[in-house]
Amino acid sequence: VGILLVILAVRWPEWYLAREKVRATRELERGLTHMIDLLRLYVSAGRNVEEAVRSIATVIKGRWGLVLNRVVYRIDAGLTFEEAFLASAATINLPDFKRFLLSLKQSRLLGASLGGTLAVQAALLRARRRERAEEQARTAAVKVALPLVLFIFPALLIIYLAPAILRLWIG
Repeated sequence: VGILLVILAVRWPEWYLAREKVRATRELERGLTHMIDLLRLYVSAGRNVEEAVRSIATVIKGRWGLVLNRVVYRIDAGLTFEEAFLASAATINLPDFKRFLLSLKQSRLLGASLGGTLAVQAALLRARRRERAEEQARTAAVKVALPLVLFIFPALLIIYLAPAILRLWIG
């Protein structure tokens, strides 16, 4: 028991941190479209992107609020808008966020409408999320097949065949 407790005490922080990292990544994935929509609303209302990020950082809660506050602190420390967001993208390691930043950077370089770019990015992210959910729904039947065969099917056989076997054996 003592060895098991020592192993648990040594490994528990790693397991906990890995679980929290997965939970944080999921929360960031779910909130990305909401953050982009808020950014689009602020930009469409006439603010520039830096002001919009500052406003959203005070409004939004959760992990995106922390990320945007870090971006604001980095901008205040002297980094450019792109550098601050790319530094955050390096710590987040979310491919959709990196794609969003690249499209935002291209839009700013080419002088395209930021509101339109943000709307398109939010729509693309929603479509990708829907595709992932549909893919998970397609694989659910395969994942359910093994427990069905191992646990439910034998139980049904016992329920259906037990009375007949008992009648043949007893009588």
